[in-house]
Amino acid sequence: MTDLVEQRAPSISRRVAAWAAVGLVVYVVAAYGSVLLVAAAEQAVLDPLGLGGEPGTSSWGVILAVHPIAWGVVTALAAGWIGGRLLPGAVHPGLGSAAHLGAGLAPAAVTVYLLHEFVRARYGWFDPEYTGFAIFAAPALVAIGLAGWAAAAIDREHRGALVALQVAALIGLAIALLPSLPGVQDGISPSSVPLAAVVVIDVAFAVGSTSAVLVSWLRRSAGCA
Repeated sequence: MTDLVEQRAPSISRRVAAWAAVGLVVYVVAAYGSVLLVAAAEQAVLDPLGLGGEPGTSSWGVILAVHPIAWGVVTALAAGWIGGRLLPGAVHPGLGSAAHLGAGLAPAAVTVYLLHEFVRARYGWFDPEYTGFAIFAAPALVAIGLAGWAAAAIDREHRGALVALQVAALIGLAIALLPSLPGVQDGISPSSVPLAAVVVIDVAFAVGSTSAVLVSWLRRSAGCA
């Protein structure tokens, strides 16, 4: 029986790696698909109620902030369906997976909104070009949440490829935020405090989530060695 498990383990790990690769493609495609989904929901539900967002207003920031949530949920639903077929019986998302995903999508949405408000207050209009690399912080948080969601749905010894994705997303978040650090040396204005606070939360979540998944995988791998 032990020999059979040892023979199956590499096969499962390879299929998890294939799932991670397919999930990455789904993540990219869903980025655009979720934009259409949010736009369609806005036109069908919010516009008739007079609640639709207008560029240059705070309500537009709310619409933009919904996108990371839709992006993450659509990706998770599609990836979960694909994982059930690539790895029948091996993908079992539960409350832990949902917690990882929610913990990534919530700060991503808040970051988008506060970034929108920060740029709008400074320039009177929101243009992604005014945000610099910080605009990529939310996509990185979505990726970290999704990678944590997927890792939590798989037995720890097979999570290697998913852990690698989460570490890569953490590096992406660092690249997005590091260019903004020199500005901190000049001090943080009162109007920037909410955005600065959520960035701290973003980093704390990203490091904590990635470390938890990485340590869990390393301990399990060491125990199986």
